[in-house]
Amino acid sequence: MEVKIHNTAGCYLVRQTKGVWEIILIYKKWAEDNQGWAPPKGHVEEGETLEQAAIRETTEETGYKNMKILQPLETLHLEYPWDDGFMHKKDIHYFLAELTNDEKIDLNQIEQEESSTVKVEWLSLSQAEKDLKFDDEREILRKAIKVLENK
Repeated sequence: MEVKIHNTAGCYLVRQTKGVWEIILIYKKWAEDNQGWAPPKGHVEEGETLEQAAIRETTEETGYKNMKILQPLETLHLEYPWDDGFMHKKDIHYFLAELTNDEKIDLNQIEQEESSTVKVEWLSLSQAEKDLKFDDEREILRKAIKVLENK
């Protein structure tokens, strides 16, 4: 089986509201029977660093443009067959980032690829931990929570 390689990056973007940490997540619908909450992420473009790609993709998916990377969190290595006949190998590089202000861009100004995004919401960390679709992303959130508790 032929292999397709994907290098992606994204942010666990957090903010503090009234002393409480929140994280922005995206509700994705990949198929009728496959949907749920996930952090923003997307493909690394040629010439970009992982950090640049993580910020760009987070901005493109959430509209928030002012954030700073606090630290790398983890890289997930996934491998899965797809209905296109290829084996897909994907590396997802996640970073913990903090929103520096609420200024947003107009998402209509960005050339969007076909999107599976249903909605974008700020959630409490405890709610996000319950709602994240994938266990490995939930584990990364737990690491991010420990970092924020020591901040």
